Amino acid sequence: MKDLFRIFVLNLFVVILSGQGLQKKYVYANYITPIFKGINIYNDQIWTFGSLTRPEDNVDELMINKLDNEGNLLACSIFKDDSTYHWFNVGMTRLNDELYTVSNDPYISSSLVKFNTKTFQFKKALTFRSGEKENTFFSCHDFTLVDSNNFILSFVDNSKNINYGQSNVKIIKIKQSGEVLWEYKYRIFNFHCYPNKIKVLKNSQIIIGCIGVKEGGFTVKDHKSIVTFFIHLTKDGNLIKIVTADKVYATINDFIYQEDGGYTCVGADTVHTNLKDLYSVCPIILKLDSTGKEMWIRDVSDRKLSYPGFEQMNFVEYDSTTNQFISAGMGRYNSELLPLSKERYFTVIAFRNNGEVEWNKVVRNHIAQRQDYCYGMRLINNNIYLIGSTGTFDLVLNNYITSAILIKLNMQGCIEENCIDINIDSSKLLFTFGPNPVHNEMTIYSNELEDVNIKVYSLEGKLMLTYLIPPFSYHKSISTMELDNGIYLIEAINTKTNIRFIDKLIVQNH
Repeated sequence: MKDLFRIFVLNLFVVILSGQGLQKKYVYANYITPIFKGINIYNDQIWTFGSLTRPEDNVDELMINKLDNEGNLLACSIFKDDSTYHWFNVGMTRLNDELYTVSNDPYISSSLVKFNTKTFQFKKALTFRSGEKENTFFSCHDFTLVDSNNFILSFVDNSKNINYGQSNVKIIKIKQSGEVLWEYKYRIFNFHCYPNKIKVLKNSQIIIGCIGVKEGGFTVKDHKSIVTFFIHLTKDGNLIKIVTADKVYATINDFIYQEDGGYTCVGADTVHTNLKDLYSVCPIILKLDSTGKEMWIRDVSDRKLSYPGFEQMNFVEYDSTTNQFISAGMGRYNSELLPLSKERYFTVIAFRNNGEVEWNKVVRNHIAQRQDYCYGMRLINNNIYLIGSTGTFDLVLNNYITSAILIKLNMQGCIEENCIDINIDSSKLLFTFGPNPVHNEMTIYSNELEDVNIKVYSLEGKLMLTYLIPPFSYHKSISTMELDNGIYLIEAINTKTNIRFIDKLIVQNH
């Protein structure tokens, strides 16, 4: 098969925010639903693997983008071969001048695809197919580089007999040439099983996190329909042990294996709402000991901002410089403009080894009805990179316009240096404001004994206004003429006690 590639001149829509971070969206001429799913920084440039869809036949094609440090597009190449449908690609890694990803054709095969950064050419290096005689689902869920020039890949390989109790997880190690060094297969019965993340330890031990879902699906009354377990293998593919999360019926999407033998995990759990027989999914962080028993678990949703729904943490990495775990995922929130509508945004948190949350950020870039999907997170050069897709609802077209998105945050989870924590209990501060400014001003009410320092920030954390309010200030008017119409955060701090108040400020200047 002859490899074809082409470099496109693109229609590119970009949102640029000054400061340490960046937030950019990308749309492509003649394609829809672009998504970034892998990121790597090489030769002082940002590279992203992803996919986009041909609207005429809904076929997904694999793409790679070369960006500068500000996220500006330098080049894009789209891979075309004889496949009819690239379902999704998994991750990204680099070996010398070549970037690798895995592309899946649903239910059929998975291919290791490499891209040469010098020649700007794609090549399908290897293709993997099911080893089952009867198969209905086969796909790669993760891969990683080991031993400098070998790869480990994890697959789900389910036969047609799955409804009668058989599901397979297959792990293989291959050379760069494609030679298979070893293969390990684990069969699980009565559960539909798939692997999520591969971790390689310093001693070359390999750990694969897996999730099993009971046939028939999840029910509120049967939390045991979900099971998470970890497969430990030697560097030669021999089984060391399998550790099952004991009495933890949550979806674990990613994990960090620690020196004490425990697992620091992120994912989602189900919680009952106050409505009969209904439940919602909440994002969680948790720690398991070496036997799989729960040591602690935290619901990290922000109920002041969020709406009970489908929320989860997808990725976690450990930052040794700050001794923190950084995790990214998605949250569902009430729409600022359409109260009956819900929006999905990127969420990023930092937490300690004991589960204490240092900060919890919602990443928003404008007022709109949004649907964000987080497909990747990397800690690179003391920055947090997020990739995925964002859908903005167009009221005129009555449809979502989907863009690929790249977000760069500092290690405080902020796009700009002036960043505040919006998850602060404000009930102790005798301060409020109102009504929302509709006449180019807002009215402040303070019953504090000391001065109160007022600051207004953009949603990205940029300081816009600051005022000092004397004690016992009633009906004090503050001009908002300097602010554009939109949503801001207002912070009030008692200058003596440091008690803080934080709320949303909606500016509607006439």
